[in-house]
Amino acid sequence: MRSIQGKHMHYETIHQQFQLFSLESNGALPLLDDHEPRRLEHFELLWCKSAGGQVQADAWTGDVTAQQLFVLAPGQLRRFQLAPGATGYYISFSPDFLYVSNHLKEIAGLLEQHHMNMRALTLPVTEALGEDLEDVVRKMKKSTTATTACAQNYSPSC
Repeated sequence: MRSIQGKHMHYETIHQQFQLFSLESNGALPLLDDHEPRRLEHFELLWCKSAGGQVQADAWTGDVTAQQLFVLAPGQLRRFQLAPGATGYYISFSPDFLYVSNHLKEIAGLLEQHHMNMRALTLPVTEALGEDLEDVVRKMKKSTTATTACAQNYSPSC
């Protein structure tokens, strides 16, 4: 379900389409140590700035190190076991979120192909990629804050 007014999506739709948590926040606590693997309905990005532990995706298990990005696709069975004190971000977004532009559709296709290998896509976070990820996080936080304000004020201009 996608509802759009002008250029802004309704608050409820945005929060159904993506979530953003700092790994240090209370909202991320259930994500840091899954007791049981979960079948994903959304894409997930786990950016570990500093952490230890493991990520399991289907039959694959990988160690978590600092400055690492894990990308998981819908349909995968995943489990996070991160050490206390982990820093970074968890981002979850629906497949619909990627289909707003042709460029993002291509990315979704590549991620789904990687999922067929039954493992998480892992990338080292270089300084340049880290700056880009920080920019994405900043924009997502700003968008979430703006849509929350619109939803709370029921402003027709939103």
